Amino acid sequence: MKSLIYLLLLNCIVAPAFARIGETPEACIARYGEPTKIVKEESQLIFQKGDFLIVASFFEGKCDMIGMRKVEQDILGTPTELSDNEMEVLREANGGGQTWNVKPVMAISKIWQTADGQILAQYEPLERFLVIFTSACNDRKNAETKAKEQKKLDGF
Repeated sequence: MKSLIYLLLLNCIVAPAFARIGETPEACIARYGEPTKIVKEESQLIFQKGDFLIVASFFEGKCDMIGMRKVEQDILGTPTELSDNEMEVLREANGGGQTWNVKPVMAISKIWQTADGQILAQYEPLERFLVIFTSACNDRKNAETKAKEQKKLDGF
């Protein structure tokens, strides 16, 4: 019985560390503090916590995309690069306890996907920006892009 109580207590302590994707705006504000900027038309809250700039996007009241980069910049104004360890910690914190697998791509980007395929992460080394997003967010963004392209090509 004691071990069950300890397990439940441990779960209460650890579980919040995995609750970024899927959190409400209020939960994100509790985690990261007051937003430095609100972009209503994009349903985004922008935060600065410690050395990181955090952009959280919401769909139907839940965070379905979160992007992070370092605040510190080099002499050219480019954000400082994220280390492999930082990217791993950030993926783990947003992966809902899932295992992350590298997706092989023929690009400079690094892409990972959780074992259940529901969450993806992409690191753009030129922008030094890590974005973690749900597969539903990805599908929605792809459909929006396709619709915009179709509209531009009407009449061709």
